Amino acid sequence: MANQEQLALLRTGVTEWNEWRQANPEEFIDLSEADLTAYTLGRARLRGANFRGSNLSGVDLMEADLQEAILVRANLQATLLNKVCLKEAYLYMACLKEAILIGADLEGADLEKANLEDALLYEANLKGAYLHAANLKGAKLRNAHLEGADLHEGHLEGADLQKAILGGNETSSFTDLRGVFFDDATNLRDITLGNIKHGFTRLADVHWSNVNLAVINWELVTMLGDEHDIHQGGYKGASRNVQLALFQGAIRANHQLVAILQDQAMLEEADYFAYRAQVLHRKLLQLQLLLQLERLWEKLQGTWMRRLLVRIGRWLQRIWIWKLAAQIGRWIQSSRLWRVVVAIGQGIHRAWQWFQTTRIWLLEFGSILRRGGGLIFAMFIGLLAGYGYKPERTFFWYVLVVFGFAVVYHKFYNTQPLDALILSLTSFHGRGFFPSILSGDPRVEPAAPIAVVEAVIGIMIEISFVATFTRRFFGK
Repeated sequence: MANQEQLALLRTGVTEWNEWRQANPEEFIDLSEADLTAYTLGRARLRGANFRGSNLSGVDLMEADLQEAILVRANLQATLLNKVCLKEAYLYMACLKEAILIGADLEGADLEKANLEDALLYEANLKGAYLHAANLKGAKLRNAHLEGADLHEGHLEGADLQKAILGGNETSSFTDLRGVFFDDATNLRDITLGNIKHGFTRLADVHWSNVNLAVINWELVTMLGDEHDIHQGGYKGASRNVQLALFQGAIRANHQLVAILQDQAMLEEADYFAYRAQVLHRKLLQLQLLLQLERLWEKLQGTWMRRLLVRIGRWLQRIWIWKLAAQIGRWIQSSRLWRVVVAIGQGIHRAWQWFQTTRIWLLEFGSILRRGGGLIFAMFIGLLAGYGYKPERTFFWYVLVVFGFAVVYHKFYNTQPLDALILSLTSFHGRGFFPSILSGDPRVEPAAPIAVVEAVIGIMIEISFVATFTRRFFGK
C-alpha cells in the first residue's frame, strides 16, 4: 500500500515535493495501488518510485523523472507523458493505451506485455527496450528509435513506423522483430532496418499479412539481423544445437522474406535474399558435417581406433619437425623480421579500415553501374521483344535485319537481289559463322565478315523470338 505521508506531501504540489526529494534522495517512494488521477505531477522527481497497481489515468506527467520506477500493472491510459524519463523503468503489463509519449525516453525499459494501443510515441527513445508480446496496435512510432529493442511476438497491426530507426546499437547487435504481427494497415515507409556497423533487424517468423514492403529501401539491408548475429560471432561458445538453430532461423527468415517479396512483385530484392539463404545453407552444411564428426569422435571413445589416432597425434607432436618449427617461430619473434611482419600487419589493418570507410562509396558506384547496365539491357529487351509480351516486335526486327543485310549484299557486293536475299537468310540463321559457304563465288566471298555480324544479330533475335512465343502461348 501507498505511504500516506508521501501521498499527502505530493498533493501539496510538485515544487514542495521536489524540495523534499532533494533533501531526502535515499528515501524509498511507495505510491503503490494509489489513485493519483487528481494529481498534477509534471516535472516531479519520482525516480525509483513504486507505482505498482496505481491508477495514473489521464495524469499530467510531462517531463517527470520516472527513471527506474516500478509501474507493474499500473493504469496510465491517456496519461500525458511527453518528454518523460522512463529509462530502465519496469512497466510489465502496464496499461498505456492512448498515452501521449512524444519524445519520451524509454531506453532499456521493461514493457513486456504492456498495452500501448493507439499510444503516441513520436520521436520516442526505445533503444534496448524490452517489448516482448507488447500490444502496439495503432501506435504512432514515427521517427522513434528502436535500436536494440526486443519486440518479438509483439503486435504492430496498424502501427505507424514511418522513418523509425531499427537495427543494432552499442549494446545489442539487432532489433528483434521475430514473430511480430503486421497487417496491411501497418506503415513501414522509409523505415531503417539497421546498418553494417551496429547490425540489422531479426525477421524470422514475422507475420507479414500483406504489409506493404515496397516502401522500404531494401538496398540498405545487406543482410538480415538473423544472419548478421552469426557473422559477428554470436553463436561462438554456444552448444552445437544452439548454433544449428541460429543458422536454421536465419535461413528461414530469408526464405520467408523472399516469399512475401515475390508476392509483391519485388523480384530483384527477393533474388538477393534467396542468394543469402543459399550462402547460409552452405555454412549450415559445414556445421552439420562438423557436428557429425564430433559425434563420431565421441562414439570412438574407448575404442582401438581412437587410441590409435591419439597416439599418432602425440607422435606428431614429439617429432623433431615440430620442435624445429617452434624454434624457428621463437627466432622470428625475437628478430627484426618479426617487427617487419608486425608493421606489415598494421599496414594491412589500416588499409582495411580505409576500405571499410570507402566501402559505402564502392557499393554506391557498383549500384550505379548495375542499374545502368540493367537499364540498357531493359531498353534493349523492350525494343526487341516488348519484354516478352510483343512477339510481333521480334518478327518486325527479323524482317528488317534480313532485308537490310540483303540490300547491303546487293549494293556493295554486286549480287543479284534473289541471291542477296538467300545469302542474308542463310547468314541470319547461323551459316554466316562458316565463311566457307561463301567460297566459290568471288563476288560474295568478301562479305564473310558482314555475314558473321548478321549471324550474331540473328542468334539474339532467334533466342528472343523463341522465348517470347513460349511466354505468350505456354505461359512460361
